Amino acid sequence: MKRLVYCLTLLIGCWGGAVSAKQLVTKPGENWCARLNGMSPGDALLLAPGLYERPCHVRVRGAAGRSIVLASQDPDQRAVLAYRGQSANVLDITDSHHLVIRDLDFVRTRRNVDAIRIRSGSDIRVENNRFTAIAGISVAAGNGDTARITIQGNRFRRLAATAIYIGCHGGECRGEDIRVEDNLIDAVMPAPGNVGYGIQYKLNSWGVIRNNRVFDTRGPGIMVYGSHDDGSDTEVTANLVEGSRSDGGIVIGGGPALVTNNIVLHNRIGGIVAQDYQDRDLQLQVRVISNTVIDNYESGIRLQHWRTGRANVLANNAIVAFPGTPAIDPAAPEGEVGGNRLCDRPERCFRQPWHPPYDLRPLAVLREPGPGRIPAEPPDDYFGIQRGPVTAVGAIDGDACGAKGCPIGRERYR
Repeated sequence: MKRLVYCLTLLIGCWGGAVSAKQLVTKPGENWCARLNGMSPGDALLLAPGLYERPCHVRVRGAAGRSIVLASQDPDQRAVLAYRGQSANVLDITDSHHLVIRDLDFVRTRRNVDAIRIRSGSDIRVENNRFTAIAGISVAAGNGDTARITIQGNRFRRLAATAIYIGCHGGECRGEDIRVEDNLIDAVMPAPGNVGYGIQYKLNSWGVIRNNRVFDTRGPGIMVYGSHDDGSDTEVTANLVEGSRSDGGIVIGGGPALVTNNIVLHNRIGGIVAQDYQDRDLQLQVRVISNTVIDNYESGIRLQHWRTGRANVLANNAIVAFPGTPAIDPAAPEGEVGGNRLCDRPERCFRQPWHPPYDLRPLAVLREPGPGRIPAEPPDDYFGIQRGPVTAVGAIDGDACGAKGCPIGRERYR
């Protein structure tokens, strides 16, 4: 009998918890911020179509499996967050946990006004939003420590400042297990004298940067700064980066970092640049493996202060150097180096490398047997296709392509 009562009590408790979650709809002009901050785990606040001109300081606590959600009521007719002032950020998030921000449009902030600033918190997802003409940072996770932040499936266009900024410049705060995946960043055009990056992981911050498409930034498309301690790897994998106007496509300020399956084209000072940033001496455990590097204007891959015995690896990369520039600088770097293939002309190594959408599946010259597999070589390629027993050099292994097809780079010239 006691067991029956316990089971009934548990069932009623679970049922009561399920129905206690609220789904509220709010309209422009209503105090949606107060409603959001009053929510409990599992609740959702849906913004009806329209223009929302007030900022919001967010402090909420969801729970594992019961996140608090802020989203458009209709993803096809989105709520537009268009704060015109300068005294706050659009969403300023402090000490918040298990929060989802989804399907919103952020537009036209003034200079130094961020769209989303996460000052501290964990288990926050920013997904399927659109950021247009933001003059501050679009998504920043800094000021205090953050963990398990996911920034996924967003579209950033015509920005006047960095799109995604994680951590603090000097490492005094850190982002741990940060995932930036499947985002489009199309044009970062800051005012003269300012530097606009695509994605930055600052000192001591780490995570995964995967499957992003980054075009036409002033600074690096992607930069990670490394760690002073024996932190976890930052994985930079399967990204397409094209057209940094003043820097490298992917810049590695320090390790540990694993840079694989990326495609980098037409960037100013190099496709992939391992840079001893501010003489921090963090170039260790940097592995640059199986990337495709084409026509970057000062060098293909540039390596600074690599030394023997620091577990740095440069292997199995396909490199087309821009005429008159080095494919690898220095030509014989220290560390584990092998299996890289240098092509004198793009069309001798790839099917259609001249204009987007590109078809960068490898020709036979990149499939000739090399030195064999090496530690940390990716098991799959840029498209997520498993590599064969004799893998091609570069980011793409063979003729098989992902669900979206073989051509890449359509977004830049839409």
